[in-house]
Amino acid sequence: MKILRAALLTMALVSTAVADEGWRVGNKLVLVGDSMAKVLQVAGQPDIRNRIESEQGGTVGNRWYYVQNGYDAKTIIITFQGGRVVSIETEKD
Repeated sequence: MKILRAALLTMALVSTAVADEGWRVGNKLVLVGDSMAKVLQVAGQPDIRNRIESEQGGTVGNRWYYVQNGYDAKTIIITFQGGRVVSIETEKD
């Protein structure tokens, strides 16, 4: 029983990223398929912006990070390709 408790505690403490289909910001929602402009309108400027590059060095997408501090600290990671959201992930800090 002690081993099971230790395993569960360890799993709870490890930083994890979970794929989501949407992200609620106040009373609005960011969804897969939304444009960069809509994400900016709903969520504002991201804390971090990264380009996703191909092996040849060209840009194939963008990744925006919204850092939420406090009791339930987490980072929302939004990935764009072709100017549209292709994935939304939540990473617990």
